[in-house]
Order: sequence, then C-alpha cells, then structure tokens
Amino acid sequence: MFTDGHCLATLTDWFDDLTDLDRVDWNVVYERYWRDNLNDMDRQRRKQAEFLIHRFCAWELIKEIVVVNTAMKAKVEQIMATFPTDQRRVVRIRPDWYYYQWSGKRLKPSWDPSAQ
Repeated sequence: MFTDGHCLATLTDWFDDLTDLDRVDWNVVYERYWRDNLNDMDRQRRKQAEFLIHRFCAWELIKEIVVVNTAMKAKVEQIMATFPTDQRRVVRIRPDWYYYQWSGKRLKPSWDPSAQ
C-alpha cells in the first residue's frame, strides 16, 4: 500500500496496485528542498508519500542499512554481529540522506548531535 502524499492529509490518495506508482510525484520525492512556495502550495504533502508494509517485511528484502555517522554505524554493526553471518547486512554512512535544519549562521543536523 502506498500514498501520493502525507497519509493524514485529506487530499492524499491511497493505492494498492504498483501500476499506480506514477501517481507519486517522484520529482518532489527526490528534491533536497521541498518547502511549499507560491507556485506550488502542495509540495510538502507530496514529498511525504508513504509506502506501508502491513505486519511483516521479510529480512531477505532488506539489502543494506544506511546511517548518518560512524557512531551509529558502530552501534548497528554491534547489533548485526549477533545475527547469523548470512543474515548480516552492509551498513553504509550517508549523511546526505538526512535532513538538516537552519540554526543561526550554519546548518545543524536535525538528528541528535550527541550521537556523533
């Protein structure tokens, strides 16, 4: 099941057929900056399209785990070390996949900086 925007918004449509994936605004989904503007007051809602899994996701479908920094990578790898070898996943650091918020004169990570 998936939506074309934030699930709580009245305008949002719900789908259960993958042939409807073109109803998701992929251009907005991939945007780094997606604030509503005078030309398009629905960008934020569309950016938050959701893909939902009911009750279960087979671990075999998870190919890798992406984290924000080396500290989090170490935590995930520590947990992963308790898994059987064939069930472990690659852990990659991709801080560019995480959002930042403006704080004064510099960008500040939106996640907890003490976790770095």
